[in-house]
Amino acid sequence: ISKSTLSAGPNYTLNFVAGTLLVTQGQSQTVTISNFTPPTTYGGLNSSFSFTTTASSGLPVDVTFTGPVKTQQTTSGWNVTVVGAGQVTITATQAGNTTYAPETATKPFIVNPAPLTITPNNAQMAYGSSSLPAFSYTASGFVNNDNTSVLSGTPVYSTTATASSAPGQYPIQIAQGTLFAQNYSFVLKPGTLTVTTAGQTITFGGVQDTPYNSAETVAASASSGLPVTYSVSGPVSTLTGQGPNGTVITVTPTDVGPVTITATQTGNQDYAPAPPAIVSFNVVKAEADLTPITVTRPVGAPNPTFQFQISLAQGVNIDPVAPPYFTGAPNIATTATQSSPPGSYPITMTQGTLSAEHYFFVFDQGTLNVTSASSYIITTNPTSVTVPRGQSRQISVILSPVNNYAGSVTLGCTGLPAGVSCAFSPASLTIQPPSGGSASAQPVQGTLTITATGGNASLEPLEVWRKGSPLAAGFLLLPGMVGGIVLLLGRRRFLQNVHSRNGMALLILFCVLGALAACGGGNSGSSQAQRGTAMIQVTGSGSAADGAADLAQTVSLSVTIQ
Repeated sequence: ISKSTLSAGPNYTLNFVAGTLLVTQGQSQTVTISNFTPPTTYGGLNSSFSFTTTASSGLPVDVTFTGPVKTQQTTSGWNVTVVGAGQVTITATQAGNTTYAPETATKPFIVNPAPLTITPNNAQMAYGSSSLPAFSYTASGFVNNDNTSVLSGTPVYSTTATASSAPGQYPIQIAQGTLFAQNYSFVLKPGTLTVTTAGQTITFGGVQDTPYNSAETVAASASSGLPVTYSVSGPVSTLTGQGPNGTVITVTPTDVGPVTITATQTGNQDYAPAPPAIVSFNVVKAEADLTPITVTRPVGAPNPTFQFQISLAQGVNIDPVAPPYFTGAPNIATTATQSSPPGSYPITMTQGTLSAEHYFFVFDQGTLNVTSASSYIITTNPTSVTVPRGQSRQISVILSPVNNYAGSVTLGCTGLPAGVSCAFSPASLTIQPPSGGSASAQPVQGTLTITATGGNASLEPLEVWRKGSPLAAGFLLLPGMVGGIVLLLGRRRFLQNVHSRNGMALLILFCVLGALAACGGGNSGSSQAQRGTAMIQVTGSGSAADGAADLAQTVSLSVTIQ
């Protein structure tokens, strides 16, 4: 604005400020997006299309896009390709000018996810499996060259079958779980699980060559647990039975040679037939142990005829010469001769002419024991005895054989003191040879009786009386005579006094009898056993049953006479 002719008078000063001229909307216009049919499904029809835009004003039109599309502008318009599912919006804008007002046109549409079919892969498992198989799936319906790389997560499977289900077909159901794909929706279909009859195998236990005289137990088992059937060829008889681990077969050899056993199992509704299992072994010769029988002989005697025994592997002893097991005889020898000193000598065997169809031989060694000459030992029980005079005592006499002494021994005593005698019951003892399975002769026992003559009721209280009986008699007779004179002289007074009379009479009687006893004791002392201790000998005399020289043995016995 300029002053021009405008004035304000003396009270105002003019201040000019610029203003705005507003030009209102001009002429309207129309923006057109050419007609086209948008796609409704990812990867379906019209996923790629073209369109053009025009403005009725003839002015140029700007186009923008939202959503999963790829676009390309051409001289004539736009080429569009839908690359995913979702909403797509096409916006065409003409900004207007001084003549035309701005105008916008939009074309929205929705692209649905493509359907993707998810189907569990058919699976199989054998009857009796320990667990269900691992399931998988197949996806079909990919578009635009997509593949499984566009998938993430895992579906969830289920089936009515269990690990113990009978053979047959069972559905496999599938749920989406965490399975995801950006541009796809899922169509879930079932699969099929087929439970088949189970396979089975037959296994034999350990089998080895069998000796002729031993039965062999053979066991085969099927993995199904079903019983197996056997067929046998070879030199054996068979017996089938039920063992702790199933059906078993026991074969008893009838000869030597190869044996073949075949086991089969035909299967059932749950198990297919098993392939036959075959095992082979040989019936071989059995072991026979030959052992010389240990013998004992005294020194100087000739070697006996050696015998032997045969032990089979199971410990059964048989007659060494009994057919049909063995024929012929082995050679048996020893290093001992008739003059060999006492000791142990080996008895050895070699095969000689011995033979057997079903046995091989193992020769063991026996022993020949050459012993010292036989004898016996005399012992007493107890080894000392005390015998009062006028009495007897008994002790045991034992004969113990040495080196199997056998024979009769006559018993006796020597060194007996005066007045002492001995007697044996029985007078001789006989040691018998070993019998009844005993390895040695047994001791025998008799009784020895020791008797001491004399008596213990003597009137001699002191030893001097025993040694000087006449003097003792004189001492006793003198008081008796004096008492008799006194009694004669004072008979009247003593007769009046009964007690005095009886006392004097007894004194006289005692003195007379004592004198007589003293005289008698002095005359018989030589016939009584003397007190004291003596060592006597108990003797034995006899010969061995085999005719050896006489054998004399003694043992000391302490005898004390009281």
